[in-house]
Amino acid sequence: MGSLTQKHSLKAFTLLEVLIALVILSVAGIAIIKAYNASLEQQHALEERTLALWIADNTLNTIRASRLWRDYGTSSDVIDYAGRPWNVSIMVSPTPHAQVQKIVVTVSRQDISTSLTGYLGKF
Repeated sequence: MGSLTQKHSLKAFTLLEVLIALVILSVAGIAIIKAYNASLEQQHALEERTLALWIADNTLNTIRASRLWRDYGTSSDVIDYAGRPWNVSIMVSPTPHAQVQKIVVTVSRQDISTSLTGYLGKF
């Protein structure tokens, strides 16, 4: 028969070990959330820059397709694209060749600004 004083060996975590594990998991969770938020911010900035480039490209191609000789100077407009307002500036300047104009289209919104340069020939 067994002894009443027989000791049972129980393996369990102490409260301190559990708290340390929780701290480690919390720090890892916070790091994952920060990385996810940074990724979302980068995605938003990339989307804004892409839309600005599309607008600049569309504007420049519209000018080229019209084949209209433009007056030198700068003009500005606000357009709505993808449900957002965008500032579009078109600067037309001469080039060394009298039959060619330099056209710089700048599209901006808040802290995003993109420029695209093209040339229009009078042939």
